[in-house]
Amino acid sequence: MSEEDFISLEEAVKQAIEEAVDFARKSPEPDASELFEDLYV
Repeated sequence: MSEEDFISLEEAVKQAIEEAVDFARKSPEPDASELFEDLYV
């Protein structure tokens, strides 16, 4: 992988993370009754 490809990939990953964080921050808090749903341990 060239350095240019690496930088491009790194920027794409940073953008995806920023979008995910933005989505999470804009999403409503879950209701207390849903806090333990869909947890797998």
